Amino acid sequence: MAVNLTIWDHATSLKLPDGKTYSKEEIEAKYPIQADGVTVLEWVSTNIVGGIDNLETLKNVFSIDSALSDEAALAAIIEVKTNPLEADPTAEERIAAALEYQNLTSL
Repeated sequence: MAVNLTIWDHATSLKLPDGKTYSKEEIEAKYPIQADGVTVLEWVSTNIVGGIDNLETLKNVFSIDSALSDEAALAAIIEVKTNPLEADPTAEERIAAALEYQNLTSL
């Protein structure tokens, strides 16, 4: 799945999924946290923004080094979102798989 994240320049107007185009002032009024810091946009199509997030928040969520530059941090976030780590199966999942296998072999 392609992840399309960009850093917002706080100058361009944004079209949101409701179909309306919002100016910088309207976005900052609608999402007050986005007035401070670096804002990251997640695009759902070529011209519609599906998500508006703060870069520092995303760094914390994805455990990205805070010393990285904004562009490097964004690239690391895209990498994590594109290639998520696979979790080891839980004990319950292993037991369920063993029982399913046992049922199949007993047929």
